[in-house]
Amino acid sequence: MTHRILVIDDDPKILETCRSVLAPEANVAGEELQAMADSLFGTQRVAPEEGVGKVRQHFEVTTVNQGLLGLDEAVRANKIGQPFSIAFIDMRMPPGIDGLETAERLVTIDPYIEIVIVTAYSDTSRQNMADQLGDSRFLLLKKPFDPDELTQMAQFLIYRREIDQLNRAYERFVPKEFLKLLNKENILEVQIGDHAEMPMSVLFSDIRSFTSLSERLSPAENFRFINSYLGLMGPVIRRNRGIIDKFIGDAIMALFQVEPDDAVRGALEMIRSLRWYNQGRSRAGYSSVRIGIGIHSGNVMLGTIGEHYRMESSVVSDAVNLASRIEMLTKPFKTDLLISEGTYNGLKDPSQYMIRLVDMRKVRGRSLLVKLYEVFDEEYEDLREFKKENLELFELAVKSFHASEFEGARSQFEHLASMGVEDSLVELYLERLKHIAEYGDDAPIDEHF
Repeated sequence: MTHRILVIDDDPKILETCRSVLAPEANVAGEELQAMADSLFGTQRVAPEEGVGKVRQHFEVTTVNQGLLGLDEAVRANKIGQPFSIAFIDMRMPPGIDGLETAERLVTIDPYIEIVIVTAYSDTSRQNMADQLGDSRFLLLKKPFDPDELTQMAQFLIYRREIDQLNRAYERFVPKEFLKLLNKENILEVQIGDHAEMPMSVLFSDIRSFTSLSERLSPAENFRFINSYLGLMGPVIRRNRGIIDKFIGDAIMALFQVEPDDAVRGALEMIRSLRWYNQGRSRAGYSSVRIGIGIHSGNVMLGTIGEHYRMESSVVSDAVNLASRIEMLTKPFKTDLLISEGTYNGLKDPSQYMIRLVDMRKVRGRSLLVKLYEVFDEEYEDLREFKKENLELFELAVKSFHASEFEGARSQFEHLASMGVEDSLVELYLERLKHIAEYGDDAPIDEHF
């Protein structure tokens, strides 16, 4: 594998030496290399032992003499998909920006590049330079340096970069946040049965009518669609301090440890992002996508399950089951976002959201009623304003229904329906009242709980 190295220094001899030492097959060699090294670093070099100091990787070296030119090279390398692995940057390079500023700007272009600050300050100790660099991740190389020291540092940084790349690859399957929750430093420490119990908010989301959508697509189109959708939602969840536990086809299960507000804000941003996503689908001639999101907050048992040759991270608890069932209810309720009473009570300030009580019901295995709330901040404007203006009347009607005051509830819901705005939950309750009038109030209304 070829690793690309960027050298930024205003001394042409240093640039030529770095090219010769790190990529000798592309430059001068033998006596010319030895003569150049001796002229730059003196003749007191100790010959390395056999095999020590030899370049074990193949390096491709690019050299420039100014910091700004180095930044241009980094941008160009990223655009063509061949980023630099390491940058050696001289501390002082008049004119233009100095080495430290070059390094700081370089990591904004490529956050994974390894950087070495090189200095020839004869009156500056390594400790003084380290103090100047502060807690940054940049390494320090003091001039004059031995060519063998240069190659060994390059080899070390390539090794460290490869380990980092391997860890990032593992994190795509087992999030580093999951390891932290289990108090593990890396994936090698994880064992079957490792677990931890903690309060969390569990979010489930699912694409509505995915089966009918996928039937119109080829297998390749299905995968492109799913990955484009998940590629949109994944960053939204992470921005709101969430951990994606798993993808279940088109469904997403995510965990939020810090506070329920993160889960609710994340869900609302998912709905906003979907609206933008649908605009692009519409321009391309595709139908819009709708999702349902359910959130519940409670204690969960997080850990690893499986067997010796195959295991995975998982969350096992009643809280997970309840969050999944709440998400299922978004479909018959025809609403985008439902949260449980546990999530509602955990919000720092529920009044900062547009929330209304929509149902109270028993859940399998529970003796107490579970209150469900709709968060409608991202509803379309006309319906959002209708729900906001009639929130008290709607919640009064819901409470009347669940107190078995069916005539009063019918009158209140019919009044809401007469306002000319289609509210799916008003229609749902009127259907329930019609069902009760025909079959009695003991007849089951739906099968989700």
